Order: sequence, then structure tokens, then C-alpha cells
Amino acid sequence: MHLKDISEVDKIKIDGYFDSSSEHRKCDYLFVYTSPLNCVYIFVELKGTDIAHAITQIGNTVNLFYNQGYLKDKKVIGAIVSSRHPSNDGTYRKSKTNPRKITFIKK
Repeated sequence: MHLKDISEVDKIKIDGYFDSSSEHRKCDYLFVYTSPLNCVYIFVELKGTDIAHAITQIGNTVNLFYNQGYLKDKKVIGAIVSSRHPSNDGTYRKSKTNPRKITFIKK
């Protein structure tokens, strides 16, 4: 995906707004990038330190959307925006062995 391919971007606040149920912890935002050829859903969690919890929150949210049929034939990406570098305690290395791919973004 290149910036020139994006024709529209939607930002949706998930936790506490889109789905206010407290049954599962959810990620903070969903960005939907659309172009004439594809649609990409990027689930974003803003985190200070608890990277493992962020991975769980993104997983819960993706499962919620998947179970409701929203993600059929969609490209899905998870991203964590962290205020610290997660590799200090091994969480990053452990998450890389997780079959769900998560992108880390240092704030």
C-alpha cells in the first residue's frame, strides 16, 4: 500500500465509543484505508508500558469485528503506539513468535 493508492481514510474510536461494552478490553482506534482496489483495517492501541496487554486488546477487537462479519475479505493490521521501546523486557521478542503480527510504533 502506498500513500498515492489511498483515496479515503476513516478514523473510528473503538474503546468507550464505538463499542462501550466492558465485556472485553478493546483497542483504542480503527483506521480504515480505502482505495479503488482494496480496503485495509488497521487496529491501533496507544500504550505506555504494558505491551502484552496491548496485544490482547487488539486481538479482542479483531475477534469482535471478525465474529460480526466485518472483516471478511479485508486486510487486517494491528499496530501498537508505545511511549517506550518494548524490546527492553522481552515482550517484543515474545510477541514476534505470536502468529498474529503486530506492528510496534515508538511515540
